[in-house]
Amino acid sequence: QREAEKARAASDESRAETRSLRREIARLTRALSDASVAGRPRRAPSVAQPRAPEIRTPLQVPKGLLAESRETLDLWLKEPNISLLIDGYNVSKTEGGFGDLSLEHQRNRLVDEIDRLARMRGVPSTIVFDGALIEPVSVRRKRRTVAVAYSRPPEIADDHLVALLEERPNYPVIVVTNDRELQAKSIALGATIARAEQLLSLIR
Repeated sequence: QREAEKARAASDESRAETRSLRREIARLTRALSDASVAGRPRRAPSVAQPRAPEIRTPLQVPKGLLAESRETLDLWLKEPNISLLIDGYNVSKTEGGFGDLSLEHQRNRLVDEIDRLARMRGVPSTIVFDGALIEPVSVRRKRRTVAVAYSRPPEIADDHLVALLEERPNYPVIVVTNDRELQAKSIALGATIARAEQLLSLIR
């Protein structure tokens, strides 16, 4: 039992270090981008972009609708500055999803469907998969609209998704998952929760 507790503590510490490193990488990337922009000639001022809110808050459920309804997610996707974070295998393996396919074909099918939805709605979307279950050659597929992210052991897909959420500006983010623990972590960061069935109803 002591060894198991030590292993869990080491795993938690490793995950925390991974999240810390991701935040530092994001900070350095922004700093490098700012430095690059600072060295360029100034252009004529454009229309000022609204600043991100100080905190992220969940979207309100439209009047007369249920939070879990297809229509609710449909309306949420029309909100300004909205983006999607999707728990990949949780969605693909949900009843009504693509669980009858191999993991590779589940990934490809979900990415294809979300790519169409994202282009049609103009919504930036990221799908997170557990990278421990795939071969390196499978991760090189690129999409113009959909970003595909993979966790790396000892980090799990849920932790990777939470880290991505933490790094984002405080605009509204819809996290799509049926995993209750991931839902709770995302809600604590101000995300709006949609169930896998809602998303599947929009793409099937």
